[in-house]
Amino acid sequence: MFDAGFALLFRAVDRIRKQLATADADLRRYLAEELYCLRQLGEQYIDHWMTLEEQITDLIHTYDLPDGLLEPASLDQAPVAAAPAQARADGQSPGESRTARAHRGPSPAAPMVRLAAGQGHKADPPSAPVWAQLGFDDTPPVSVQFRKGLGYFDLAMFRDAATALEQVVQGAETPLARLYLAASYAAEGRSEDAMAQLDHLRKYVTDPLVFCATREIEAQIHLAAGRTELALQALARVTATLPKYPDAWFNLSLCYAKLGDLAAAERCAALALALDPHDAEAACVLAAVQFARNHIADAESTCRQALSEHPRHADLTLLTAHLHRVKGEWDACARACQAVIRARPDEGSAWSLLAWARLQQGKTEEALALLQKRLAVCREDAAAMVQLGVVLLLAGDLDRAERVLTRCLAKYPNKSLVWIALGKVSLERGERRQAHTRFLRAAKDVRPAVRRLALYWYGRAMLDADCPEQAERYLKAAAAWGAPNAAILSALAETAKRLGRPLEAEKWQDRARQLNSPDPS
Repeated sequence: MFDAGFALLFRAVDRIRKQLATADADLRRYLAEELYCLRQLGEQYIDHWMTLEEQITDLIHTYDLPDGLLEPASLDQAPVAAAPAQARADGQSPGESRTARAHRGPSPAAPMVRLAAGQGHKADPPSAPVWAQLGFDDTPPVSVQFRKGLGYFDLAMFRDAATALEQVVQGAETPLARLYLAASYAAEGRSEDAMAQLDHLRKYVTDPLVFCATREIEAQIHLAAGRTELALQALARVTATLPKYPDAWFNLSLCYAKLGDLAAAERCAALALALDPHDAEAACVLAAVQFARNHIADAESTCRQALSEHPRHADLTLLTAHLHRVKGEWDACARACQAVIRARPDEGSAWSLLAWARLQQGKTEEALALLQKRLAVCREDAAAMVQLGVVLLLAGDLDRAERVLTRCLAKYPNKSLVWIALGKVSLERGERRQAHTRFLRAAKDVRPAVRRLALYWYGRAMLDADCPEQAERYLKAAAAWGAPNAAILSALAETAKRLGRPLEAEKWQDRARQLNSPDPS
């Protein structure tokens, strides 16, 4: 990103160099202003700034450009190019994480001295030359390193940030610098170094804000190491100290969700949203937890309210698409997926859900075209490749389905689902022995939902092979791995009937009719 950006800046400097060779006074003034804008852009990227500065300074000296032109007369007249740097100082930078925002301190302002005009003076005296001001700049080197460290941190150049901030804490005991140093270490994966800085701070700092910041960084370290319970404990201390801090409740909600305590996750997400009603991320997490708890109406209400304020929020729109999916509202589901793809063309899950919606609408060819288009753009999307194989299977193109699904075994992490799909390909071909082998491979999966699906299809295969005793054993195992399911119960009814137990078969069938639940696949 930086190389491409600076290539543009250097090309602009080269163009100005050629124009200056033949420019008149008016054009030189304009080009000087353009050089100032380029300098402001360059200062946003610390790593390349000095090289650009040398080239600009060389041009100024070579062509004897007046220095006065390179300083704006007032802030109101400053070129637009300075706006990004000011925006970064005043507010959250684009893409900034919650952790960075929580730890960010105010940007150090450039020293400003106002000379009071004497009585009767109509105007301020002329300012001293820029070189003369350097003699009165008493900014300590530690402050310079601190500003460099913050700049590197904002650019996600954490190793360089740590190097600069290490010099700061060696020269002066600055709590904010140690916080940034710990955060830089944590981002670099140096958890022991980060914890050492946090422990040092806790020995003498009593400020509750600094205390909470140390706990947030500690939580980040624990989460990165998979210690979710310890992260939760650290964040709970933050919410106890700062109960009106929404980001802490947001992160606490994520921890509870990761631990499977969805009720607590919903409470924390609701608190985060109540404290900051405009937070689209908090609304998205709350709706996702409500969806996971099967509180569909609550999730719909949360999404609707948030989308009224953030109508183009891709994650909220995608969640809305899934809400339409569970209700069987396929037209609305497809429209929501299309909106997500327009906003975020690389969102693979939106492509997959749109293909599934078209499949449910009987538009198999369109589903195939969507998945092929997705794979043309992103060949490494293993999930889309598996889905393509499944759609080919449903379309009856067994040879292509076999080829695509076999390739997926090397790429897709969830191999059990691929084996189930390949088993169904074998069943369609009448290759029952191969189908049995493939279903049994999938049945070894430790996840209940996947194992249940594999056991169900293996039982169906045994039933179709006229082996009802073996089929019954696997179908009963499938029934035991989850809530009652109509398809499994119907298969058990058919098995009991073939085994000469009509009364038992009728009981299974009655239970299946009461449930009317879909096929587990």
